[in-house]
Amino acid sequence: MPNCQNPKTSALYKPPMAAEKKLRRKTREQGTPENALRRSEELYRNVVDYQSELICRFTPDRKLTFVNDAYCRYFGLDKKGSRGKIHTVVIPVEDLPHLEQHLSSLTPENPEATIEHRLRMPDGNIRWQQWSDRAIFGEKNEVLEFQSVGRDITERKQAEIALFEANKKLNLLSVITRHDILNQLTGLRGYLALVEETVRDSESRELIDKARRAGDIIRHQITFTRQYQDIGVRYPVWQNVFDCVMNVCKGNVFAHVSIERSLRGIEIFADPLVEMVFYNLFENAEMHGRKVTRIQVSGETSEDGIFNLIIGDDGIGIPDADKDEIFSKGFGSHTGLGLFLVKEVLAITGLSIRETGEYGSGAVFRIQVPAGMFRKTGVQTEL
Repeated sequence: MPNCQNPKTSALYKPPMAAEKKLRRKTREQGTPENALRRSEELYRNVVDYQSELICRFTPDRKLTFVNDAYCRYFGLDKKGSRGKIHTVVIPVEDLPHLEQHLSSLTPENPEATIEHRLRMPDGNIRWQQWSDRAIFGEKNEVLEFQSVGRDITERKQAEIALFEANKKLNLLSVITRHDILNQLTGLRGYLALVEETVRDSESRELIDKARRAGDIIRHQITFTRQYQDIGVRYPVWQNVFDCVMNVCKGNVFAHVSIERSLRGIEIFADPLVEMVFYNLFENAEMHGRKVTRIQVSGETSEDGIFNLIIGDDGIGIPDADKDEIFSKGFGSHTGLGLFLVKEVLAITGLSIRETGEYGSGAVFRIQVPAGMFRKTGVQTEL
């Protein structure tokens, strides 16, 4: 017979009531608010520590109150030893004012902002970082802490700088090439004038005249490129729409242009050549609109969060068959470059343009500015 043990004397035996009481006690302990908070904090720490982003919290006097593992690895810090201490990092002197202004700009109404700046590492290398900072405020709107999430963007910035330098070299090449072509065209006009003096038959003189007109078109096209030689050479910036339009219209260059006052409080993130966009749209209206007496600049935000900057006139408008072609290179009766380059300048920061007017009632150009590429400055204007 197998060796049988008395279940009540077995070491594996536990009285049913005692086991049940222990289980209930354990359940009660796990269900207390303190334990629930502890489990929540532990879960939060695990999630944050496994992030690849650099995460920290610090007081206004720059003392660290929290750092994640990625932050410690990046800066070579001891996680426990760093808390409550100031983490001294070396910021290039020229970047410091920008950083201080960034932190001081955080308010209860706008508690979040993003900044990019350089940092000198302990080994002497310069690295680029991007930080998304959020200020945490107390009951009296005083800053209690800053919470920061950062990442190393050195490779991206190096690529941007390389592209910027390449654009500068291309720009220089464009200037030299344009200068040489214009000099050759001047010589060509002189030779044509000399030939014209020796030719008497009408057929030959007509050919000379055609050659001169072809040279004039080339000269105009080459001169026109001067306006756009700086595309991509300077970084995009936030620009006030109202100010851009007013700068273009200085000196009554475009006397028929009016602009909504509400656009004083709108800025768009665009290439610095955005003023040339307005110039070409106004010039296009007066050149092709046939007796344009009014050009109106206005704006509206659509339900999907896109801001539409609208430039409309009371001219003849654009035929339906041409609406999809007017932004193509070479299309039109002039150089065929104006609206093409308008589209290209806007596209640098993701802005787009289309024509939505009704032929016979005027042209309407709508510049679509995606969310994040426009902002309201809070400027108050009289209506």
